[in-house]
Amino acid sequence: MLISQKYISILLLGWFLQGVPCTKLHAQEVRPSLYFISDSQQPLPLERIILKAYNNTEGRDSLFRDIEKNNKGYVFMLGDLVGEGSKSSQWTGIDAFLKNLHISGTKVYAIPGNHEYLYFASRGIAQYRERFPDLPVTGYCIRTDSIALVMLNSNFGKLPAADKKRQQQWYLTVMDSLDADSSVKVVVVCTHHSPYSNSKVVGSSAKVQEAFVPRFEASSKAKLFVTGHSHNLEYFAGKNGKRYLVIGGGGGLEQPVYSGSKEKHPDLIPQGDKPRFFYLVVQRRGNMLDLFIRGYSRELLRSAEIRLSL
Repeated sequence: MLISQKYISILLLGWFLQGVPCTKLHAQEVRPSLYFISDSQQPLPLERIILKAYNNTEGRDSLFRDIEKNNKGYVFMLGDLVGEGSKSSQWTGIDAFLKNLHISGTKVYAIPGNHEYLYFASRGIAQYRERFPDLPVTGYCIRTDSIALVMLNSNFGKLPAADKKRQQQWYLTVMDSLDADSSVKVVVVCTHHSPYSNSKVVGSSAKVQEAFVPRFEASSKAKLFVTGHSHNLEYFAGKNGKRYLVIGGGGGLEQPVYSGSKEKHPDLIPQGDKPRFFYLVVQRRGNMLDLFIRGYSRELLRSAEIRLSL
């Protein structure tokens, strides 16, 4: 397979923040790359009846190898790591990937998707916690360079009421703190479920729109909202210069989307330019935030490159 690369560059407006309850990863002058991948799950038998399989495991493993080879920073996994979280056998490929990253000294951060809760939720989350024992299942914040990443659990139907309330209160507090922190230039919010998507299978999440979008769009610092769940590459413009990026191309079965005149939300990336399997690399360069979408073209035969700037 040939690696194709597409990238999106976002112009930052010189924001400044101060005093944040986030885990710091690096000194301010260090600018590591941040790698994001979502929806690496194996296709389930029922899914294969509805959607067409296309070298999904091979595609996922090729992405993993590419990340292992090129990674110079941190990896963020945005849910649906596996097809059925409660089965140990489903985690074999993820375990090998995590082991290789650990050997190289790469730090990995994650949030659970709906497949981690599938069928037997408590068993699935136990498997997830075994791989990520130091990460809260509900919201947490990571800081590197001048970027703060707010990681949130969007599985509202699976979270106990107390956890949902606690996460929501924490989210509002941390966003306030980030807006007041002079040492951070940009905030990236991450969930598994997408507030906006043209997917015919999963669509948009009204609950994420209600719980997380208003504070994101009101923030003077938050500019990018990254999600998965929809097994596609989707890129939307929001209010106040905000952008929503869906990166559910980690290996799951591709989902059909509403396109053309039937689009629910105007997609900023032409459908024909999108790769089939891909991951995201984020790098800060001065006042620019460069987003590289790296992966495999739809035919797995050719490479291509596109740049979008704000």
